[in-house]
Amino acid sequence: MDNKTDIFKKYFASCFWDIETSQLNMKKDYFFIIARVLEHGIFKQILLLRDLYTDDQIIEVVMNSNNLSPRVANYWALFFKLPKENIKSCTRTIQFRLRP
Repeated sequence: MDNKTDIFKKYFASCFWDIETSQLNMKKDYFFIIARVLEHGIFKQILLLRDLYTDDQIIEVVMNSNNLSPRVANYWALFFKLPKENIKSCTRTIQFRLRP
């Protein structure tokens, strides 16, 4: 097991309460991992995430993930100076249906 995998299992387990971290592949599942940590991680976890993944990978997730809340997506859009109209979570509309 390499050092990055050890760090991942030790520090990110709280973000993956519903699955075993041993089932995740850091390279293949990067999109899911980044989205989950950005949405549910604490400051230290996000700092470690930025050490484990490139800014380009994080930007890809911010721009294309349906699993980020508009608040989190907006924060990272501002952080990376991304246009909000290109961020999927910032442009989706929520429709409410009122009962008669």
